[in-house]
Amino acid sequence: LPMMQRRFRWAVLLAAAAVALAACTENPFDDGEAISAKRNLRGTVAILDTGEPAAGIYVWLEGVDVGTFTNGEGRFDLELPRAAQQANGGFTGAANLYFFMANLVIDSTRIILRNGEFLYAQGPVDAGGALREPVQLKKLVDVTTEIVPAVLFPDFDDTLTMHVRLDVRVDAVDILTKRSETLVDTQMFAQAFLDAGLLTGPEVRVLSIPTAQPVTRRLNRGVFRDSSAFIISADSIGEGEFIVTPFLWVRQPGVPDPLLRSLGTRWGADDPSYLNLPFLRTPDTLLIGAPQDTTGGGGDETAALGRPGATRPDL
Repeated sequence: LPMMQRRFRWAVLLAAAAVALAACTENPFDDGEAISAKRNLRGTVAILDTGEPAAGIYVWLEGVDVGTFTNGEGRFDLELPRAAQQANGGFTGAANLYFFMANLVIDSTRIILRNGEFLYAQGPVDAGGALREPVQLKKLVDVTTEIVPAVLFPDFDDTLTMHVRLDVRVDAVDILTKRSETLVDTQMFAQAFLDAGLLTGPEVRVLSIPTAQPVTRRLNRGVFRDSSAFIISADSIGEGEFIVTPFLWVRQPGVPDPLLRSLGTRWGADDPSYLNLPFLRTPDTLLIGAPQDTTGGGGDETAALGRPGATRPDL
């Protein structure tokens, strides 16, 4: 009898331990997924040239095809979908984690996954699920845009000039643009986008010189300047404040096509999907608005139309 009692007590203890273990590893508010699932990976990205945090970097994991962007402090937190939502019930193996900004040198690191989860304390990932070292990306080219005039009335029907300055930070870089070439002049940036973004106004508008053709050009280290003239009718665009973005692709090896597709674009795209491309640049804005009565108010047209004052780039 004592032996039977001891076996009974051991059975009770083992049953209790099993219940406790289940309670620790299952989420009572979910469909049985473990709370301890290692589905998050954290890290930071900075600009190598300056050491400043790199905001807006696209962090993309191949194999699982999931991505996120760094915040204003250069930090990211990439979360995997549940294993059941991944192909084949959860990815197992090594996959490249990419860090992408169109005018920075792309970088990647190898991450190990098993059954759709990150393996912590493996390779570049520490035991807490963070990259052991910050990622530093080098600039390829800086892009600065200036629009003249920057404020238009709806009856404007004339030439809008876009000045573009490129500061090439490496020995050489290949860029894809739309070039307009005639007997009298050549304009390297013959297409641009007017994007309302988070500002006011209609959707994306495309500015293009009729003779524009795609062309790839190699630029050496240094400063390159060019200007393009667009004949526009402000009334056909509509009122609003627009970010002006020249069409410009920076060619570099190692950018996977699936990464671009995950952003909703493709290499060389010259339609509005181009604006899905993360790009570190200094843009300018174009304001199209109705004339206002400034009698007695003083100030120039820019102030009257409410365009925020800003120091214009020295092109």
